[in-house]
This record gives sequence, C-alpha cells and structure tokens, in this order.
Amino acid sequence: MAMALAATLLTALPAVQAGHHPGKSNIPIVKEQGQAPEDKPSEALKEKAGKFFETYRDLDRRSDPALIDLYSDDAVIHASIERAGGGILTEKFNKGEFKQELLRSIKDERVKALNKETVLENLQIKVIKHEGRKEQVTELSFDAHHKHSALRVNWLLRQDGKGNLRIFEEHSLSYSKARAETKKPQS
Repeated sequence: MAMALAATLLTALPAVQAGHHPGKSNIPIVKEQGQAPEDKPSEALKEKAGKFFETYRDLDRRSDPALIDLYSDDAVIHASIERAGGGILTEKFNKGEFKQELLRSIKDERVKALNKETVLENLQIKVIKHEGRKEQVTELSFDAHHKHSALRVNWLLRQDGKGNLRIFEEHSLSYSKARAETKKPQS
C-alpha cells in the first residue's frame, strides 16, 4: 500500500520542499533510550513494534482497508515524492484525509497488484524520547521498493489506551531508485 499510495498521491501534492533526501528521517528525536539488555521495557516495545510491522505488511499485501485502523485518531501523515526534475513535493494529511486517499487507491486493480509485489525491508526499530512527549515512543522505519521506485517510511508509534501500538506520525519519501543510485558519491 505504501508504494501504491505514494503513486496515487503524486497528483495531489501541491507544496515543494527542499532539503529532503531518500532514507533521511524528518522526525524530531531528542535521544535514543539505553540499549542495555536490562532495559526490558524498551526491548518489549521493540518486539511489539516488530509484530505491528508484520501486521501492517500482511494488511498491505492484501490491500486491506483495515490498514487505517493502525493509525491513531490524531495521526499526522507527511507524504513526500522526489520529483525527476528536482525538488520534493509534500502533502500533510490527517487520518480522515489519509483514509479517503487509501480507500480510493485500493479500489484500483493495478494498485492491488503493486501491493502484492512490493518488497518491504530494512526494518529498523528504536525506542526514543520524542520532543513534546513524556512517554517513550517507538520509531520504526523501513524501505519499500518495486522495480524502479522506492519509498522510505518513518513512523512514530505510541500505545493507545488499550496498550495497542498506533502510528501517530508518519513521514514517507517516494523516489526513483535509479536517480538515488546516480546521486551516491563515487569512492
């Protein structure tokens, strides 16, 4: 869904922002929590986040509209696309707006096929202290790719009142894999 939704959002992105790069997070982080083995709350949150990611991946492959239920009611989604001619187009959505885009995109049979073929990988999970929040949150990032396109996704997850993880902030950047390869410094 990540790749398919990025493709459908391309026409809906009016703002241009510079200074974004594939694979870079725009999420403000104060500090990562300790990684000592005795830090059981952090390890438990990481394990829970891994299971959350598996649920997302399974729903995504099936183009299941239940994906929207993985977002908190106050979620903010920042979807960006790197343009071939330069610049980054970014759109900010709340959960209701994002739901409408999601429901529209999964009706398309091409999107369903794309979702089945998209590979999600390079999962990274950190428990962090986030600016403006007292509780720890989980930062989860991953890459999605399909043929010539790629998407870098960064989520901030927090537990809801029932203890379930929910995405409360998402930053994604869709880009051409070929263009990203040509930008790498030569060694």
